[in-house]
Amino acid sequence: EAKTHGEGGWVVGADLKGKRVLILDDVITAGTAIRQAIDGITQEGGTLVGVVVALDREEVGGGIEVAPGGKSAVQDVDDTFLEGKGAVKAVVRMRDLITWLEKSERQADVSSMQAYREKYGVTDA
Repeated sequence: EAKTHGEGGWVVGADLKGKRVLILDDVITAGTAIRQAIDGITQEGGTLVGVVVALDREEVGGGIEVAPGGKSAVQDVDDTFLEGKGAVKAVVRMRDLITWLEKSERQADVSSMQAYREKYGVTDA
């Protein structure tokens, strides 16, 4: 999204024209924000080479409201924009966070996250 503070605007810093661009983001949910970033990179003449996110919520992707059980947002972005090269990576996935919470005996958090995953998540991420 375009920023209204600092330098402002969509692109801050170097011109993207002719450059290879790696997106770094905190989280991927349905992939909507990353799709918008990819559109901006393309409009500015850059070439997307990959995406790294801190947390993959392992939700169904597609940038639109879809039924649980479809393709993950990570897989959808990779297939749609990066030719299925596996160039979308997550540092931590929702399942990793759930495992850590289980080991930390935080069952209330585990239950909440599992309910969220059943509602929005892929069936086999």
